Amino acid sequence: MSKERSKAGRHIEKTIEIRASAEQVWRAITDPEELIRWFPAQARVEPGEGGSIWISWGPGAEGKAPITAWEEGKRLQWTEEYPGAEGKGPVRLAVDFRIEARGGNAVLRLVQSGFGPGPDWDDTFDGLDEGWGYFLRNLKHYLERHAGTPRDLISVRRSSSLPREQVWERLLNRAGDGMIDWSPGAQSYELRLGGERCPGKVIRANPPYNFAGTLESLNDGILFIELERGGERWHCGIWLSIYGLPNERVAELRQALDDWSQSFFA
Repeated sequence: MSKERSKAGRHIEKTIEIRASAEQVWRAITDPEELIRWFPAQARVEPGEGGSIWISWGPGAEGKAPITAWEEGKRLQWTEEYPGAEGKGPVRLAVDFRIEARGGNAVLRLVQSGFGPGPDWDDTFDGLDEGWGYFLRNLKHYLERHAGTPRDLISVRRSSSLPREQVWERLLNRAGDGMIDWSPGAQSYELRLGGERCPGKVIRANPPYNFAGTLESLNDGILFIELERGGERWHCGIWLSIYGLPNERVAELRQALDDWSQSFFA
């Protein structure tokens, strides 16, 4: 069997158990005010089958999709449209959430399907697979540690044509002036921002594509860095989720990240 044929029918499937009720998880994936506490920067939802969901992380990273299944408290599905290969129609990817109560907790299962088998789908598949892994961990982090608390999302997304390996080394440079002080394989790290050193625990590091970690000194916030896949000119996104800090503190962090990114990507 060829490599291309072996990818036919591939899909993303992830399951996570959360110390929360099924009702809380349902609200987290269907209520716009809850969605923006763990997933996008902005969200709008027209509830029910036949409705729609719109999510955005800013210009160039947003989209609207029809809701194709809605079972109150149990199942949500939307269908995203992606451009197909040249000369072919669009490809539709289904995102399917199913919730099950289990022993006082909730189990959330995500399946995303509809990917094409060819190598031109590899970057999309790998990027979404990694992204869903982070977002579901972020959902668990929010519901178990910050449920009901609004999130301040401090972020930048800058384009680059440099090799990802080079940007990765500059970002996560223990010996130099990188934003992240981390040694490969270490379980802890420090975020360097605005002259501060904020310690945290590594959740996942996948060189040279993404890095995620908690930040205990920032009221148990969570950091995600993504060096997006595909293309000669690509984007680096840095996303810092903060819960329950004073507005003045959030403004300081936002300014520090903006100042750093402007000098880094100049």
